[in-house]
Amino acid sequence: MGMLGKTGWVGIGIILLVVGFLLRSGLIQWLLDLMGLILIVVGVIAVVAGLIGMITGKKR
Repeated sequence: MGMLGKTGWVGIGIILLVVGFLLRSGLIQWLLDLMGLILIVVGVIAVVAGLIGMITGKKR
């Protein structure tokens, strides 16, 4: 069976089944949409913090 043994192959099979199920469902698309929204919000916060730092002249 190689390095993984029988238990390793069962684990890989379960992981592949779960990943396949998630890809077939709409959950991945929803999570990607949520992640995109979070990245946009964090980007806006970073830009605002950078602009405030530039205007006030504080160095960190």
